[in-house]
Amino acid sequence: MPFLGRFGLAILVGEGAFPLMKMDEMNFKIPRGAFRALRPGGKLIMTTLNGLCPLCRSIAAFKNEAGGPSSSTDHDFDPLTFRMRSRLTARDDQGHAVELDCDERWHVPSELSWLLKQAGLAEFGIFSAKLGAFSRTDILTPGDFEMLAVAVKP
Repeated sequence: MPFLGRFGLAILVGEGAFPLMKMDEMNFKIPRGAFRALRPGGKLIMTTLNGLCPLCRSIAAFKNEAGGPSSSTDHDFDPLTFRMRSRLTARDDQGHAVELDCDERWHVPSELSWLLKQAGLAEFGIFSAKLGAFSRTDILTPGDFEMLAVAVKP
C-alpha cells in the first residue's frame, strides 16, 4: 500500500462518484481506502445525496422534480435500497443527443454514520449542504438535497 498513512486530508465528492457505484460493497471500500491513506488526525470530508429528501416528500413528486437543464425521464426511486435510476438525455458539444443511464445511491444520516464508523473514522459530524453551499454551521434537515460529513482518523 503506497499511500498508507500519508495524507492529512481526503475529499470524497459523492454526487459525482460515490453513490454511482452499483454495488454497495464498493461504497464501503471507498471510505475504508480513504481511512487507510489518512495519517492519524487526518480528516475526511465527504458529500453525498441525502436520502431523507425523497422520503420526506412524496416519492412521486420527487421523481417529477428530479429533472433539470437536461431532459430526464424514467425516474425510479426505490425507498428500500435508496437508489434512483433514471435516463438522462443531454446534448454533446456537437449538438448530438446522448442518453445516459444513471444509478445514484442516496444515504440517510444513520447509515452514513455507520459507514464512517465501520471505516474506522471517529469524531464526525453530518451537516447540511444546500445545493453546493456546504457549511458546518448548517444543521441537516430532511429537505436538504445533499449532506456534508466531516470525520477524523483517530
